[in-house]
Formats: sequence, structure tokens, C-alpha cells
Amino acid sequence: GVYLRSGRAGEALVQFERALAAGVPAREVLTDQALTLDLVGEQAAAQAAYTRALELDPANDEARRRLAISHAIAGNRVQFEEALRSLIGKRDMAAQRARAFGLAILGDSDRAAAIVEQIMPRDMATRLVPYLGYMPRLTKPQQAAAANLGIFPRAADIGRDDPRLARFAAEERADSRLAPAGPPLDARTRPPSTLAELVPPAPAPVKPPVAVPAPTPTPVPDPAPAPAPPPAPPARVADAFADLSSAALPDARVGGDAVDLSRITVKREAPPPPPEKPKPKEPVKPVHPSRVWVQVATGKNAKGFRFDWRRIAKGGGDTLAKLKPHTTRWGEAHRLLAGPVDTREKAQALVRELKGKGIDSFLYVSPEGEEIQLVK
Repeated sequence: GVYLRSGRAGEALVQFERALAAGVPAREVLTDQALTLDLVGEQAAAQAAYTRALELDPANDEARRRLAISHAIAGNRVQFEEALRSLIGKRDMAAQRARAFGLAILGDSDRAAAIVEQIMPRDMATRLVPYLGYMPRLTKPQQAAAANLGIFPRAADIGRDDPRLARFAAEERADSRLAPAGPPLDARTRPPSTLAELVPPAPAPVKPPVAVPAPTPTPVPDPAPAPAPPPAPPARVADAFADLSSAALPDARVGGDAVDLSRITVKREAPPPPPEKPKPKEPVKPVHPSRVWVQVATGKNAKGFRFDWRRIAKGGGDTLAKLKPHTTRWGEAHRLLAGPVDTREKAQALVRELKGKGIDSFLYVSPEGEEIQLVK
């Protein structure tokens, strides 16, 4: 697992083979071994391993999410959606993240970005969305590493596989074609089947003879200094009252010459009436409260939104007639928003109506404090 999560897929593949050969239960190995196969570009073998892992453990949600990503890398959108269907129904946030990456791999970066903006904090979504646009340009191993492990290649390496991974993938395909046929080969001529057998063991080093020096008198060590006393533990308020619970209470009986103070009535003045409680101040309403919108467009030049809104409002007809155009920054770009809308449910209904009229849009909830300006 350490090799896998550090991006060393080839070494991980060898370690998983050794683990299975040593008798480690397949249920404990298959999910990570399948991801390793995805990381070397062997999607068909990876999907077979994921499927076997789910047969052994139907509750293995991680294997189900990784299987969906593997189908997306292979270009199979139907199987990708089907693998995630049950997890999406359970509102599994990790499945939503996997869905966003899978859609980006399949080239649907707009829907992927919309999902990320809905499920992630704004600052995290702003940093992640640009990467989604690069997913179709990555190689299959790079897509698997980015979607499953969050490992993105450097800009110079986008679309270029590590030559070591290509070698491992070639060896994996070669091993799958080498089914035994005919009499067994002599052990001296049998070709190695795994990477571990390709590397001969290093010869054991031979130690040169060393002259043994004559024994020298053992010096008498200086007496060790006395250890410093441990520092006193810091004082705590609770320690100051720790002995009250175990201490014996004093005898409450009164002696013959003593005065029982409990029988003396002391005239006390009536306490002053308590001051009136101040009326609670009404909370100050935020200048820019959190509100619900329907996002209908984005662009770098917000000045052109006035003309964009006329065109979109004309196509939206009655759906957008009562809404006003607004804008807010989104990284280096700007959002064109219609609203505000009373509730999320109403906004989702508007999104569906606009989709029926050929206008792409999605729900957006502005956080409190975000400045929203009217498009004039």
C-alpha cells in the first residue's frame, strides 16, 4: 500500500503478487491490486479484480468507486454511471467526487465543475475546477492517479506516461499471454514471470581480513552526573480542590460553653430588586446574506453580461421574466446569476424548465459575505 500511495505502481504490483503467493487473503489485497493495474493502464484486468473484490465483499464502497473510475477511463459511460448509482442514492460524498472526476475524464467538464462547486467549500472548489479541464488530456495511468490518489502530473508531463509504467504494462500483458502449453521447461531455461525474478540477487559481500589490534586497557568512566529532578507538574485548579471530597467533616455538635450561631437571628436588609434585563438587540442583518440563485453563464468580461442576459432572458421566456440579472466573481472569471430565488427547490425547478428550453444552468448558493452586484 505504501508503494501504491506514493505513485510507485510497478513496485506495488510486485508486492501484491508476493502477498497473494504468501497466502494473504484476496479480500484484503484485490482492491489495491486493481488500482495498481489501473495505474499501469490495464483497465480490463483492473475491472476484473474490482468485480472479484465486490463478490467477496459487497459492502466494499471503495472498490465500487474505483471500478466506476476505471470504466470512465476505458470510455464506458454507461458502466461508469451504473457502478455509482447505489452510492449516489445513499448521498455518498466520496461517490460524488468520483462522479465529478469520471465526468471530467469522459469530457463533460462543465457537469463535473458543477458537482464540485455544490459539494466542496468554495476555496477548495476554485482550486480544483481548473484541473478537471485537463483530465481528458492525461494518459490513462495519469487519470487513474489523479482521480483515485489526487496525484496530478507536472505541466511538462501531461499526456506523457512514465516509461517505467509502460514497461510494467507490457510485462503484464506478456504474462497474460504466456499460458503453458506442452511439456514443462527445465528450470534453467524457464523465463521469469514477474519483475521480482528479473532482478538477480546481489552477491553477498566478502569481508577482507582485518588485523586484530592488541587489547587496550579499559578507561575508567567518569562518574555520571546525578539526574536532574523531574520538573514539578503544572498547577491545576482542579488539584486545589481534590482533597475536599475525602476530608472528614468537622463535628457539628455545640459544646456547653459555646454559642450556637445558628440560633441567632440577624436582621438583614432586603436585597435591592434585580436590575431590569436589557432587551436583546436585534441581530444586524448582513449586507450580503447567503442567497439562492440560478447560474446561467460565466465569462471573463462582466461588462458584456447585459447583452448576454437579454439573449438568455428572451430564450427563457416566462421562466426568467420575474428574475433580475446579477454577477459575482469566480476566480478570474464572473458568474451571471438569475435571482435571487426563494428556495433551493424552486431554483432546481427553474433549472429543469430552462433545460427544456435548451438553456444550460445550475443551482448556486452564494455564501454569506459574498458581494453580488446587479447587472445594469
